[in-house]
Amino acid sequence: MVRQQDDLRSTSIDVVANMVTSGLIDAEANSLEGETITIVFSDIEASTERATAMGDAAWFALLEEHNVIIRTELARFGGREVKSIGDGFMLVFPSVRRALRFTTSAQERVEAPEGPDLRIRMGIHTGETIIDASGDLFGRHVNLAARVTNLAAGGQILASMVVREIAAGRDDALFGEASQAELKGFAEFQTIYEVLWSEEASS
Repeated sequence: MVRQQDDLRSTSIDVVANMVTSGLIDAEANSLEGETITIVFSDIEASTERATAMGDAAWFALLEEHNVIIRTELARFGGREVKSIGDGFMLVFPSVRRALRFTTSAQERVEAPEGPDLRIRMGIHTGETIIDASGDLFGRHVNLAARVTNLAAGGQILASMVVREIAAGRDDALFGEASQAELKGFAEFQTIYEVLWSEEASS
């Protein structure tokens, strides 16, 4: 199956990717060193429409409930918050295993009956990034992680082929069939896998 990215859909995670590819950030000039880490992007499905329909006060309360879940699970699995942009988060983890456990746990909490009335979409990729003096991350692999996330639907976790290969053979990580994706800013097609975290997703 071939997925194509919708260029008309702009989200909070596009902000980070576009800053890198448009040249607004001179990553090389401000870099300290490269580090191989696992990057996770997360944002809320149809957040603009939900915020407009709910009104500012109700939306802010729902957003805060969402943010508490993300940050609680982030701390639980040893990740770091790089930045939050609107309803989106850019997060990093020292290992693929921790990132996978975080994403599945966060989805389970959000989708639980007592969870917030919203759906989140997530993407995971591992690679070497450029780290600036403030601790922010830039580079091709950050961009790829953001683009993978943009392919996800609400309640879905997508992972790059690198993540799938590193996690191969683990009993606590289940993946769906591979699909080929054409991602904005990348000449070659990328192989993407869905991370199966619920009975509905794995059926």
